[in-house]
Amino acid sequence: MYKQILLQSVCQITVTLLFHFLGVKILGFEETSGNNTIVQTLVFNTFVFAQIFNSLNSRRLDRKLNIFEGMLSSWYFMTITLIEIAVQVIIVYIGGTAFQVTRIGGREWGISLALGFVSIPLGALIRLLPNRPFESLFILIHLLPKPEGGLPRVRSDVEENPTIESARDGAFAILRGERLRSPSFVVKSSQARLHENRAPLPSWMTGRACNTLSDPARYGPSKSSAALWEGKPQIHPDTKPDDPVYRIKLGRGNRPFTV
Repeated sequence: MYKQILLQSVCQITVTLLFHFLGVKILGFEETSGNNTIVQTLVFNTFVFAQIFNSLNSRRLDRKLNIFEGMLSSWYFMTITLIEIAVQVIIVYIGGTAFQVTRIGGREWGISLALGFVSIPLGALIRLLPNRPFESLFILIHLLPKPEGGLPRVRSDVEENPTIESARDGAFAILRGERLRSPSFVVKSSQARLHENRAPLPSWMTGRACNTLSDPARYGPSKSSAALWEGKPQIHPDTKPDDPVYRIKLGRGNRPFTV
């Protein structure tokens, strides 16, 4: 978009100034006030139609060349464009002194339309130009911010799948035992890894207590991650006080089951 704005503006300013100051000589007119008014009307007409044709270029901001794609389905765009053309014709023919214009002949209409139409092939050429030099220029003049550190500012996988963003935060919930709970995250070290031969809890206690394995975070949360870290199994806080699990002793020796 910035590239189009820059080069289209340079082209339109060049054509406008060229015909404003040298239009009488270019068109072969004599230096009279009437001919000067014709030239100024041509300049005004050229500028307006350059904007109208450039509005077709503005329908695309990518590097594809088909600027007419889907135009027939855009009734707002077509209607407004036709209104602009009609108003410009009315201004030229009956605007007179109010707009400092005069009626012009077919040759002047053809020249102004042709100069305005230049915006379309120019837009195609601009799209084919590489973006990197223009990006460097816009960064130099502070039109664009400097890229930060080499790391991507937006992850493509997050853009395509928003659920990954919640997983990245570590705050997503997991469903276990018909309860929605937040997991506890525990950092393991090789010294704190528990023995693999430790016996798990009986199967009838599944859903009530967590197995004493080396990765307690994998088996769900508890009130005390430190207790799981030490290899002490825990009972789910919603377990009823009269549950038999409170009277069971597990572990090495006579170490009691930890609540």
